[in-house]
Amino acid sequence: MQWIETLSPQEHNTFVNQHSAGTFMQNSEWGNFKSRYGWKPTYVGIKEQDELIASAMILFRKIPGLPSTIAYAPRGFVLDYNNQELLTSFSHSVLAYCKKQNAAFFRMDPAIRRTSVDHAGTPTEGVNNEWLIPQMGKMNFNHQGFSLDFDGWQPRYVFWQDITMSEEALLAGFHKKWKYNIRLAEKKGIEIVRGSKADLPRFAEMMQVTGSRDGFGTRPLSYFESLLDDMNPTGKAELFLARLNADKAIQDATSALQKEEAALRRYGEQLASAISEAKEEKQIQVIKKQTLSKNRIEKLQAELESLREFQSLPDDQQILSGAILMTTGKKACYLYGASDNRFRDRMPNYLIQWEMMKYAQSKGAEIYDFRGVSGNLSPDHPLYGLYRFKRGFEGEFVEYIGEFDAVLRPVSYWLFTNGLPKIKSILKRSKK
Repeated sequence: MQWIETLSPQEHNTFVNQHSAGTFMQNSEWGNFKSRYGWKPTYVGIKEQDELIASAMILFRKIPGLPSTIAYAPRGFVLDYNNQELLTSFSHSVLAYCKKQNAAFFRMDPAIRRTSVDHAGTPTEGVNNEWLIPQMGKMNFNHQGFSLDFDGWQPRYVFWQDITMSEEALLAGFHKKWKYNIRLAEKKGIEIVRGSKADLPRFAEMMQVTGSRDGFGTRPLSYFESLLDDMNPTGKAELFLARLNADKAIQDATSALQKEEAALRRYGEQLASAISEAKEEKQIQVIKKQTLSKNRIEKLQAELESLREFQSLPDDQQILSGAILMTTGKKACYLYGASDNRFRDRMPNYLIQWEMMKYAQSKGAEIYDFRGVSGNLSPDHPLYGLYRFKRGFEGEFVEYIGEFDAVLRPVSYWLFTNGLPKIKSILKRSKK
């Protein structure tokens, strides 16, 4: 086996895109994107008889205030983890290389499942890769534990959707309420379009709305602009937008209002007839129908007023939600999503997921990754709504094996993991 410290990004990408373990976070485009934020990507590999059999993108970043760097391989190595001889050889070479680069430690979070679990997080028969933890321990990797929330650098719990089937079969597998919501969005004038960099200000604006509503921090506009600059030219990233067709929505609401007003007139005639015939029970039934009809008319009138106001807004403000989809090889990943507070009852977020799945199928993807959810599945947990939304597509709940650290310079590692956080905490308290 031949160790290579200067693997070309092109050769690495080709290998990643063809490998079952490959993800968008291991592509050179992602490395270029991360280089904007202080990370330096390098590409290493192992060849056997001139054929690449293992590779990794390693990101290096200077640790503030220390003479060392962090070495990080997002989603781990691209190789067959079951080939223990290859895993051992590659691991030793990677750690030796990182130590030469003055790294305090090397971290990776392989896209390897820990065990098979059901939607409740209970282990089931199937996959069991827990053997990997002691195996990595033999190579000086320390497992960082099984956190439930978003404590790691990447989510440890995700939802996967198998999309290797017809559109009809895929849709049929969704929860009935999710199928209903997709059809409702289509019926209510929601249209899904592909966006461009020019649409990112609106996307970033909706991100702020979403973060405030759901209680999480958000990225600035410049972050999403850089992401599309680096990932979109090669087709690795696409922006999808859910737009409300106000003309269609107004037309449909007007038609519904006219039908309801006609129904109300009929109820008036029925009531007059029931009164003249002294049919009290019939009168009560018709009055109930009248009341319900009047309520529906009031709602439709309010809806029409809201839609007409919406129709007058600039085009970008008629976008209700957006999402960024990443694709690499056989995998597609829903990376970011944002939505406005207006017209959420028209279910744009359901339809945008469905359209992205169909797009991923057209690109040859076999797995659609909904990305992170919390491993704490209590209905009282703040992130339970996120879990519930993704679960409704009836995908597979996946628990990854977790993070591994290999300590290369113990003092610098201790300062990074213990000393610097304590100093920052003291400084923060002193400013209050």
